[in-house]
Amino acid sequence: YIMKKTILLVVLVFAIIGGHAQEDKKRSRKEKRALKEAQQMEEIKAMLDSRSYVFRPNQVLPSGMRSRNLDGSFSAKIHNDTIDCYLPFYGRAYSAGYGSTDGPFTFKLPINNYTIEESKKGYMVKFDVKNKNDNINYTFHIGETGSTTLSLTSTNRQSISYYGNLEKPKE
Repeated sequence: YIMKKTILLVVLVFAIIGGHAQEDKKRSRKEKRALKEAQQMEEIKAMLDSRSYVFRPNQVLPSGMRSRNLDGSFSAKIHNDTIDCYLPFYGRAYSAGYGSTDGPFTFKLPINNYTIEESKKGYMVKFDVKNKNDNINYTFHIGETGSTTLSLTSTNRQSISYYGNLEKPKE
């Protein structure tokens, strides 16, 4: 009888100790995730402040049309005061240039009015680009993990949105 109580007591003690050890592991996992998210936010903030980052879209949502998946060849590269933009356009053009073989969002031009605002769960970056006879407004909504929505409004075309990720530029 005493032996059964002793064994039961030992099993109970180990169960309690094991339960506390698992709680510590859970806490450390949560802490690790929070630390990783904080590091990602710091990296994103540093890229935005230095104006050196690349947006890689994986999906496009044209106004009034269904969304389309994109391959990895499209990008919008921001470097200092310049954007090197290569994004597809689907939708209505109110006026279009003649003789050009490039898309309306394929260019390398200077950036105007660059602003960064901190939001609840990330950042919002806005700037303008003047392209021949078109003004294009860029609005990036950047999440904590780098997931990004880019909305483009143009004076000569329907607005369009892209979903993708923000990356560090390759040197």
